Amino acid sequence: MFVCIYVYVCVCMCLATAVTLLSYSRTVILTCFFFLFNCTFVPIEPLHHRTRYLSIYSYAGMFVPSISRHIHLKNVAATEDDDTDRFIVPLKGAAIGNGWMDAKVQGPACIDYSWWHGLIDKPTRDALHVEFDNCMIRYGSDDDIEPPPFHPFNVQDDCGIMWGILQAAGNPNAYDITTWDPNVDQVTFTSEAFYNQEIVKTALHAPMDVTWHGCRQGEGRRRMLKERLLYMVNDRPLSVVPYVADLLDAGIPVLVYNGDRDMTTNMVGTELILNAMEWRGKDEWLDAPRGLWKVDDYPAGWAKEYKGLTFAVVYNSGHMVPYNAPTSAYDLLVRFMTKQSFIDDIAPLIRVEPILGKGSSSSKASSKAMFDTIVPDMTDAIGSDFQQSLADIGGGRGTFETVGMVAVSMFAGFVLALLFNKRRGASSAGRGSYQQVPNANLS
Repeated sequence: MFVCIYVYVCVCMCLATAVTLLSYSRTVILTCFFFLFNCTFVPIEPLHHRTRYLSIYSYAGMFVPSISRHIHLKNVAATEDDDTDRFIVPLKGAAIGNGWMDAKVQGPACIDYSWWHGLIDKPTRDALHVEFDNCMIRYGSDDDIEPPPFHPFNVQDDCGIMWGILQAAGNPNAYDITTWDPNVDQVTFTSEAFYNQEIVKTALHAPMDVTWHGCRQGEGRRRMLKERLLYMVNDRPLSVVPYVADLLDAGIPVLVYNGDRDMTTNMVGTELILNAMEWRGKDEWLDAPRGLWKVDDYPAGWAKEYKGLTFAVVYNSGHMVPYNAPTSAYDLLVRFMTKQSFIDDIAPLIRVEPILGKGSSSSKASSKAMFDTIVPDMTDAIGSDFQQSLADIGGGRGTFETVGMVAVSMFAGFVLALLFNKRRGASSAGRGSYQQVPNANLS
């Protein structure tokens, strides 16, 4: 059932792509999906009692909350109208994998994630944040032009921030920063090599003179084609996080998960939007139970759970969790659909109150202010102690005389030590330099 629903979403999106008579928006895709859903499941009575779960990936994180909420509202309307002829969809949950749900939060998070993982330096990080802010300010205005390699906001890669990061980092794989496999925008990507084989094109009845490209740059999706706009042209930097909140408030479980090596839709941005989400469990979510998730008694990631919301981070996985960690991905879906907890070993809750408001994370200058305050005091203390010590050593002499005595004593000691070591050198050849220990146990 899970696979079937996934396929129907894909079919719907393909239809929206192929038929370009309109400027497609999420509303059109919702209508398309719901039509296919009803046409497929309503006539098959034995399937009526089967529960439904929606799950999808990546940028389609914009669609799962939208589609799930649409189904929920249709169910509510049918119940309130006492419409027995309308099919009530038994929707039991929605899962979002490495999902893009709020560009204005996840865009900047992509920059910070890259900095924290050593892909870029701080000056580059700061410059990218400025560019993202500029792009959002200019969005939709007459001055909506960005300097290369950036571009005005679009549905695939926002303002080109991700590609800017990759260039600055030497072009690692955006979907798995631990690898250098070519990215999806390059014709050398594995899937592109597969789909452009003659035997595959023949099997798919695809034209031989057309090169299949896995992920066209965003501006290509928005271009004019014979005065008809391609799909998603109306997509804007809007958030579907309120839709997730609606599902949770309606008692529909939601699973959100991320591979820890994915730069694009990373775990940092996901956590930020979940922490800020307005829903019935917001006040308790920050301190909700969190712990280690294990598969076959081995750490598969960590998870946090509260009132139907589960957030899981999958270890050693990039953007494509089923590809990078298939065993963990299977366990993840099984636990979600069978309502099992993801937390196998509970983690301690660490919360610390700041002292007198100092050291608070809300004040960027607090630690610097403390340092500036403490260091002069320490310097004064050290200075006074040092002067008192000189006075004691000098037996009442002036500071200049005492310092002179100390300097002469130190120089005499240095000359004696030098002569002593020179005499020892004849019988201790090689001492003072690093010598490898023979037969050392390096295990």
